[in-house]
Amino acid sequence: MVLYAALEIWRRRFNVVDWLSVGLTYSLSSYFFPVATSYDLEIDRDGIRVVRDGEVKRVLQKDRIRYVRESNDGKRLVISEHGVVWTRLLWCGISVPNSVQDYEEIKAQALSLLSDTPTMPKTP
Repeated sequence: MVLYAALEIWRRRFNVVDWLSVGLTYSLSSYFFPVATSYDLEIDRDGIRVVRDGEVKRVLQKDRIRYVRESNDGKRLVISEHGVVWTRLLWCGISVPNSVQDYEEIKAQALSLLSDTPTMPKTP
């Protein structure tokens, strides 16, 4: 469906019926095939692990964490091993919503992992 929509847009023949059919297809597929977003975070002195259904899905080692920031609206904490530009453009970080019970503790631990990483000395 996505390829068909891209082809029709490229050929400038995409109309209202096509927009409705793409929207309906997306809505139905989202309803019948929901994406699991619940996971557990394990934070220790070695880094951060994302655990989903008892299996470790992602590991951020302590010495590789380069980006820990709250979003502009303060609704989530983003933790990444990439810099600001890469994280924001390709969304390659771990997102922790502020509705999580231990949000402030997770934020403090993530920031402590970030501050432990070696930094380049400033030249005079």
